[in-house]
Amino acid sequence: MKRSDKNKLPQANKLFTDREEPKKVFWNTYQIFKENIRNSQENEIKVITYYGIGGIGKSSLLKQIRRELHESIEKPLYISIDFAENTDMLSILIKMRNLLQNAYGFNFPMFDLAYYSYMEKQGYQVKKEEIQSFVSSSPILESILEFSSVLPGVGSLIAILKGIDGLSAVIRNNLDNRKRELNEIKNDEPDILIKNMPYYLACDIENNLDRQDEPLIIFLDTYESLVNELTSIGNPMDKDLWLRDEKRGLIVNIPNTIWIIAGRDKLKWEQINPDWEGSLDQHLLGSLSERDAETFLHEAGISDQTLIKEIYQLTGGVPLYLDICVDRYYSIVEKGNTPSIEDMGSNTYELISRFVKYMDDSKKALVYILSCLEDWTDDLLNGLVQKFLPALPFTTIANIKNFSFVMTENDKTYKMHQLVRNIVYSDCDKDVASKINSYVKDYYYKILTDGFI
Repeated sequence: MKRSDKNKLPQANKLFTDREEPKKVFWNTYQIFKENIRNSQENEIKVITYYGIGGIGKSSLLKQIRRELHESIEKPLYISIDFAENTDMLSILIKMRNLLQNAYGFNFPMFDLAYYSYMEKQGYQVKKEEIQSFVSSSPILESILEFSSVLPGVGSLIAILKGIDGLSAVIRNNLDNRKRELNEIKNDEPDILIKNMPYYLACDIENNLDRQDEPLIIFLDTYESLVNELTSIGNPMDKDLWLRDEKRGLIVNIPNTIWIIAGRDKLKWEQINPDWEGSLDQHLLGSLSERDAETFLHEAGISDQTLIKEIYQLTGGVPLYLDICVDRYYSIVEKGNTPSIEDMGSNTYELISRFVKYMDDSKKALVYILSCLEDWTDDLLNGLVQKFLPALPFTTIANIKNFSFVMTENDKTYKMHQLVRNIVYSDCDKDVASKINSYVKDYYYKILTDGFI
């Protein structure tokens, strides 16, 4: 029995996110925000959270909402951050800045000045590549360096800014209204300056939103990585303070913005500060019911009723695990064997491990390589294959994208589901992982130095 075209098979994640209630919560909020903006009324702070166990479909739900934004809104205004990729505050703030600048032409004079001043006060060399790259993306910093050799942290910053003819009227007006903050940037010590970076970014975003007629949507995925209580560094309760601080946090200082947070656990912000209670709209995402799971498995082509019930007991109705069971089922069938629950494993860890273990060697090697990557493009993947798996068939590369644990939003950048990635990477040869990481580092360094980004 040959497996039918995988693209025609149902996916449990798709079945789950097609349910209307979680999306209705977002769209009701969006319409309220849009109407208030149209009527020049202030929107209250709103944080929508979708929480539940790993593999339940949180990332798929966020992806579906973004897809509907593009289908329903002519020019939707949003950015997406995944804490599975990075949890460093400054790196995330810079990524937010870059996303908004590249996609919507936002400018960030306050944040750019603060960042440059911080780097200078920390003793970083101005000619370092990462600083030069940042400067080249900032009109205000380029103007300052053209106007004077005086660095932002030295002398009268306000006087320097007034003397720069190249600054646009919009930037100049925004800075005129921020003289207190400019003096902070000039005088504050680095440890104070970096704590205020979220506030400076928020000031700039607020100024840019004055010219927008749509609310800004900020998606924050894998929130549990940011507040990981198992790490030995820092107090878990303080790790998201830069977002939720009631005075200089990012959220409270950006108007007309809907925050969408996905994570394992319900947010506990109102326990720390009761003022958050009215701003949090939290929703638990549960597993598929046994009936829905059975329907899905039938539609996927599994007819053995005993096996269907056993798969549900193994997976608990979690969409990711159901999808992997279907993938595993067909990999067994294609070898001429009859699948049983023993082939799947006795727990979800075994399910994922066995799924990879019993792949053919070339496909397995490719999956191990992908587990070393935060994400990848076709260009990066092709380079890795040419370097490490030159005999790999092109069809194998193409088929990997069809697996249920490989996710994409734009058919350009791909990533492995974090749960699967963690398990596969733990079995990956560490020497192989080191070589892959070195290749990726050199790959992005070449892109940076060649000026492609």
